[in-house]
Amino acid sequence: MKKPVKILFMILIGVVFLPMGIWLNNQLIANPYKMPPYALVNLICLVLWLNISFLMKSETTDTKTVVISMNVIPVIVLLLNIYRHFALQSYKGTLGLYIQLYFHPIMWLNFNIFSFSRVMVSLSLNSVLTLVLCSFIGCKAKEGFLRIKEAWS
Repeated sequence: MKKPVKILFMILIGVVFLPMGIWLNNQLIANPYKMPPYALVNLICLVLWLNISFLMKSETTDTKTVVISMNVIPVIVLLLNIYRHFALQSYKGTLGLYIQLYFHPIMWLNFNIFSFSRVMVSLSLNSVLTLVLCSFIGCKAKEGFLRIKEAWS
């Protein structure tokens, strides 16, 4: 895969959380007494994010490029979240709904760890930091794998 196409793919892969968030929301609305498998979905999303960063990292792409390009959309959603929370003080409308649902699949872990903070902005910030950490770990794991592969060659 050529480098510009790879970077574009890494940027667009950030949209993957929105359909999952919509699905979780629909499951919760359809049957409010049966909770969706938040922990399982959360772990799957984080492992998926880590694996994608592992696969996107190569000898020619550096860690900074992978981490930044994979987390462009989550950071944009975080900035929209901050704007809607502080400037508009409202999450009304379709955009406000999608902003809230974007981090829904990865917020369960952050909500349980950072339970002292119930503000949507801080939970979103923690979710972005978790995604950055997962993509960084995936890149570093690939670097270690490439070093081992090189040593065996």
